[in-house]
Amino acid sequence: MAQELKKKYIVAGDALEPCEGEVQYVDALKLCGLYGIHPSEAILVERRQPSYRHVIRSHPDLPVLRPRSDGNYSLDEPCDGSGE
Repeated sequence: MAQELKKKYIVAGDALEPCEGEVQYVDALKLCGLYGIHPSEAILVERRQPSYRHVIRSHPDLPVLRPRSDGNYSLDEPCDGSGE
C-alpha cells in the first residue's frame, strides 16, 4: 500500500494583474511549476472555487502559495495575506 505524502502547501490559483494592466489567470498546477514544487506536495485549489475558503480554514498551519505580481516565486519569500 502506498504511503500518502503529507501536504506541505496550499497552492491557490488566482488572477494576477501584471504591470501592463492585462489580467491573467494562473492556475494552481502552473503555480506548482513556478514555485518548483511537485503537485503531490500540495493541496491544489482555485480561488474561484466555492471550496477555497474551506480549504484555507481547514489547514491554517500550511503556507498558501499564490500568484505574485513581483514574479518572485522563491519559497523563501512569504506570500502576503492570510488567504482570505
